[in-house]
Amino acid sequence: MTQPTIRYWSWTHVVPQLMSLAFLILLFWIFLPAHDVGEALLFGAAIYVTYSFGSRYLIPAAHRRGMKAMSLKDYDTAIDQFQRSYEFFSKHYWLDKYRGVTMMSPSIWSYQEMALMNVASAHVARKDFVAAEAACFRVLEEFPQNEIASSTIEMIQATSGASET
Repeated sequence: MTQPTIRYWSWTHVVPQLMSLAFLILLFWIFLPAHDVGEALLFGAAIYVTYSFGSRYLIPAAHRRGMKAMSLKDYDTAIDQFQRSYEFFSKHYWLDKYRGVTMMSPSIWSYQEMALMNVASAHVARKDFVAAEAACFRVLEEFPQNEIASSTIEMIQATSGASET
């Protein structure tokens, strides 16, 4: 059974991306000798897509390795990589804060928040519910609005309470 992928988009991150795409197209339209709109669209979109995929591939490398480890059910490696991702984005906070432009990521969740939630998810997958609950409490300390962490804690507590009776 695979784990669900949940994606929440933030319009505050989508709008700068659309503006970047429009700016690139406009630049190519202005500076191309023939002012060919078709070529401007093609070149602007090509630069945008290259940057978008390249930055999302290169910058969150530890996050990507953690996701790969999760898919391979190598939860210890996944936890280690997500911790590295969290530390990287804590150190380079601006990359995460402006991820709508730096990585063209429309996610409403920061990479720090995703890393911590993925640590909790890896603990759940390992059936280490004590560590999973602690990881969820850590998420809520830093990101109190995270409903998934709250729900996971409730599920763990309900499950552990039901197994004790």
